Amino acid sequence: MALISRDFRRTYVHFKWPFADFHADSSHAINPPSFSLLRINEPPPLGGDTNWISGYGTFETLSPPFQKFLEGLSAWHSSEHVYESVTNHWHAKLPTRPSETLHPVVRTHPVTGYKSLNLNSGFVTRIDGLNRYESDKLLELLFTHIHTATDHTVRWRWEKNSCALWDNRCATHRATHDYAPLHRSGVRVTIVGEVPVFKEGSRSRKDVERELRNSRNVSAVYNENLRRGV
Repeated sequence: MALISRDFRRTYVHFKWPFADFHADSSHAINPPSFSLLRINEPPPLGGDTNWISGYGTFETLSPPFQKFLEGLSAWHSSEHVYESVTNHWHAKLPTRPSETLHPVVRTHPVTGYKSLNLNSGFVTRIDGLNRYESDKLLELLFTHIHTATDHTVRWRWEKNSCALWDNRCATHRATHDYAPLHRSGVRVTIVGEVPVFKEGSRSRKDVERELRNSRNVSAVYNENLRRGV
């Protein structure tokens, strides 16, 4: 459980704070949270919306050759920015050092079986196996792709005590920090998830939907032919 409050990180605009950008909650963990539930107790009268971006959608809008390339890559997710923010700017002492975990760039959702782009600019620091230049340029391209995916974005305007539940395994999110000096606070609960994996043979949501449409069309033609006695 975590307290969400602007007062707690009043100086976030002055340094790298992962939660100010698109992120999946605690993606640096070995088994990151599956679901997150957030209740905003005190929303600002204006601003403070939350945006979610679909990992299904951001993966599907890449070209097939590029999708295939990404499926063979893994990325390092690190809590170093959180650690640095807390220790350097709030002068707090943490019992552990920053954690870093390697996860596939494309993961297979354990329930739907769909492919999802498993990257976020809040915690991902580099692509494994690439040199620094290659990694930085690839991440720059992908983060820009994610940040401009407005056709795969949902924006939620909070009311007092409203709740939102989302799946970190196929979505990233960020709060809109446009309400200073107003107040915004809430409580977030996360559910422990699975270790992210990519399964060969898994399909994208778009591919499955296309197959379903085709099967419906075939069935419709077949039924119409039966009706007409063809």
